[in-house]
Amino acid sequence: MFDRQNEVQYLVKRDLPNRKFIVLSATADEEIYKRYFGEGRIKVYKCNETQYKGKIRQYPEHSYSRSYLKDNTHIGDEISNIIGDRDVITFKGFKSYFENSCQLHFGNVEGHNCLEGKDIAIVGTPHLHESVYKLFGTALGINVENEELRYQQIKYGIYQFWLTTYDNPFLRRIQLWLIESELEQSVGRARILRNDCNVFLFSSFPLRQAEIIYLKDEKMANNQ
Repeated sequence: MFDRQNEVQYLVKRDLPNRKFIVLSATADEEIYKRYFGEGRIKVYKCNETQYKGKIRQYPEHSYSRSYLKDNTHIGDEISNIIGDRDVITFKGFKSYFENSCQLHFGNVEGHNCLEGKDIAIVGTPHLHESVYKLFGTALGINVENEELRYQQIKYGIYQFWLTTYDNPFLRRIQLWLIESELEQSVGRARILRNDCNVFLFSSFPLRQAEIIYLKDEKMANNQ
């Protein structure tokens, strides 16, 4: 439980009944599930990663976080020059940056099928308030009292990149899982697994199967 400016934030940890549950998820984290529910209760059956029929074109030069977008109001025009009139999923408070922002936004993407088969753009690295990460960590038995975020170079899967994150490896794992899950869910609105369409992703957080493109290289190619 955390007291933030006279607001009490808390997480209710519920125990599951002693029966079998089946979870089908593209973004479940095995270690987090085992730590939360008990290693002896979890059996993981992994499916081979299927190659997307569509493509993710990722631009990772900037974080495209809320603070970055707030300090760089021109970036909307720069991105629009790349994506044209495609639908944009971004933060709820920054939809006005883009003429074609759709009704979806980070935190409200799961289950929607209105963008299937379309070329779309995702703008942002969806960090949550750190109280969320610390509440998850507390529920998992992590002492988070002295944990602080700092900008650092990290390795996650096959990728190495810079991110504002924690030194505690498991608290960091929670944060990365939540960010990655939101991005994967947003990309999935185009249903690129079975549709030959493009997702333009503007985020410093690398996603699997993404084609990495740097704006400076693309500008040079266009000027030649």
